[in-house]
Amino acid sequence: MKNFAAFERVRASGKYNMLESAAQRSTKLSDEDFMFVLDNYHFMRKQYLDQIQEIEKQQRKQTQLELFPELS
Repeated sequence: MKNFAAFERVRASGKYNMLESAAQRSTKLSDEDFMFVLDNYHFMRKQYLDQIQEIEKQQRKQTQLELFPELS
């Protein structure tokens, strides 16, 4: 789950095409771990759907706080 969460945070940020080497560097995963998550993304997404939704919720909240600091 840790590797998938690192991958998903970078993917959900929308800053990178996940096929670019910059995306891999941003995840801080090894080549092997990054490729494993990339190759098994759909299976892992189904497996970790609840955790992913929580990550996305936290990212939305963080974005809102960055855009509207008075909400904190």
